[in-house]
Amino acid sequence: MRSFALTDHPAFSTTASPYFPEHVIFTGKVSDFVIPEHRCHHGLIYSLGGTFSFTLHGLTRTLDENKFLIVNGNSTFGLHVGSPVAQPMMLYFQSRTPALSLGSDAADWNLTERIYPVTDVFKERIHVLASLPDSCSSFITMKADAVIRSILFEILSFNQYASNESMKLDVRKVSTRQENYKRLAVVREWIEDNFNRTLTLDELAGIAAMNHQHFLRLFHKVFHKTPHQYIIDRRITEAKQLLLDPGMVVADVCLAIGWDSLSTFSQLFKQRTGQTPGEYRKASGGDHILE
Repeated sequence: MRSFALTDHPAFSTTASPYFPEHVIFTGKVSDFVIPEHRCHHGLIYSLGGTFSFTLHGLTRTLDENKFLIVNGNSTFGLHVGSPVAQPMMLYFQSRTPALSLGSDAADWNLTERIYPVTDVFKERIHVLASLPDSCSSFITMKADAVIRSILFEILSFNQYASNESMKLDVRKVSTRQENYKRLAVVREWIEDNFNRTLTLDELAGIAAMNHQHFLRLFHKVFHKTPHQYIIDRRITEAKQLLLDPGMVVADVCLAIGWDSLSTFSQLFKQRTGQTPGEYRKASGGDHILE
């Protein structure tokens, strides 16, 4: 494994994926720093500190220490760190890593590109890896390889779940089924990041690069609810957390999750929880909080 400063990240080609003879890490504390969009390599992107934004296939999102992003070879990726300081970590896997040759098509090791939650074990492994010195010693090399294998194992377990989920799609061709699921996963992540604003069917279907009816049918097939229902459920989940905040009145919670109408919020909240927001707050030990 080799480690480099993030500022030494090369300007990869926009037409071809780079080749790495060994595992490579780029990391460092930076601010007001940009890596232009380029063709990246199989790997993961993580924050060792702070929050930064990235662009993947034209969509811009953010990443912090509680999540990591999986990227595939040949994907179009860019990174932007504003202010304050953040510490991105870009781990690219050795091109000849055995895991990259799994499956019937050894040249097509494609993971589901999405943001994944960071487990405590995963975070520990990443920080151990980042703390290893850039050394040619056999001990450091063996330790780095062992940590990276464990990280790959966890990533592949995430991907196996995604593969199982894609089986819900009634598409015979494997590559088409997986591609459709990846597009739906991108839309779901977009909803997770933007549930508190107005999201139209046109916007979501456009992100999935599908027509409306095809998108609606496939989304419901995989997630067992329409995009509209998914957005409502996501808002209600967020509302449950915000209602525990003594500094927020119910009307503030309503606005924070994207509704202008307090009556609509209360009605939908009761439909899904069996309680009004005020009743939920009191049952959760928040009866001392002003409504």
